[in-house]
Amino acid sequence: MPVQFATDGVPAYRRLALWQDIVCDVYVQLDCKSGLGTAFNGRITRAPLGEASCTEVSSQQQRVYRTRSRIARSSEDFFLIALGKHGVGGITQDGRETVLRPGEFAIYDTTRPYELQFDDAFTQSSCRCRATCCCAGSRARKR
Repeated sequence: MPVQFATDGVPAYRRLALWQDIVCDVYVQLDCKSGLGTAFNGRITRAPLGEASCTEVSSQQQRVYRTRSRIARSSEDFFLIALGKHGVGGITQDGRETVLRPGEFAIYDTTRPYELQFDDAFTQSSCRCRATCCCAGSRARKR
């Protein structure tokens, strides 16, 4: 059954802090920054799909960071598959950068640092799946 998380029900000064809590609960431990201040809003709908979870996220201008320190303090080992639906986003991981436009997708690994950049409003669908579902055994040999 889908569950929805949104920032619009809290005072404007709390929205970005609440957003960071939401994305950490839904995806992995992340840092979120936005220059919008009290104008910031975001919404995520999450639904389980077997061992994976699927989401639709709609939000505004922001940068999202998966840092080495966040990774070191967690045991989260997922792949995220993001499909652009509206707006444009940037993804940087391992020195590679890509731009995600509507109809395009990207895959990134939560065990390595990455940055997401959205300069305007956007909507994406994502699937979060355990690395063991995607690459049984191959990651263990690389570590």
